[in-house]
Amino acid sequence: MSEHIIPASRKRIFLALYLDYLVLSPVLALGLYVSTGQFEVPTWQELIVLSIYEAILYHVTDSPGFRLLSIRKSGRSMHPEGHLPVAADTLVVDPQVYFHEHWQTILIGLLFVAEGSKQMVRWAMWIPPLPLFGIATNPTTFAAYSMVLGSLLMFTGYMFLRLKRVGVWLGIGIAALMAVSTTMSWNQWHDIARELLIRRRSFQGLPIRSGEVEFLQAILPEALVAFLFLTIVLMFVVRKKLRY
Repeated sequence: MSEHIIPASRKRIFLALYLDYLVLSPVLALGLYVSTGQFEVPTWQELIVLSIYEAILYHVTDSPGFRLLSIRKSGRSMHPEGHLPVAADTLVVDPQVYFHEHWQTILIGLLFVAEGSKQMVRWAMWIPPLPLFGIATNPTTFAAYSMVLGSLLMFTGYMFLRLKRVGVWLGIGIAALMAVSTTMSWNQWHDIARELLIRRRSFQGLPIRSGEVEFLQAILPEALVAFLFLTIVLMFVVRKKLRY
């Protein structure tokens, strides 16, 4: 088998399907919210739509998850002699990515895509409008901010999965700006913590347990700033694993 033709493993294909789910879910949720004012999509309905989506894309083009993980169908143009060591339409991986990727770059990329997917829809679920750089927001401006931020986070994840160093600087920049915004809004987090917990428990259909509000108020915003700082350090540490 040619060293330049690398069939995609089952694990990689399943991960690509999961990434497709992460990309498709906010699109479905936002479409439902805009058209009906409702948000929740039953998981079984999401899976049916995802299956149809995958079936169509497989015959037409690559899915987002396949692109994120550098998977594509083999073709005779991929081999200089026109003779493939694998069957036509076999799913293969870009060798430039495959031979240089690391589990850390895959994990960070996956986490960014997952967080971006959630960020795009949390505002419609239970997160109240949060202040930005100390300035209060309304539901409309916070929704727009959340969708832009979610898109940037997903794009950052894509850059990590494609081993592009711009992903590090994008990720560091986003985390740093979020930390600055959190710090500038420091005095507002006491009330925010209470509303966050009330809305989340209401969305989950669960009661607020004794001491939960006080505990959250005690760790916010310090825990958020610490998490963002650790994220910056982690990305700085793995920057040398990105090739381009």
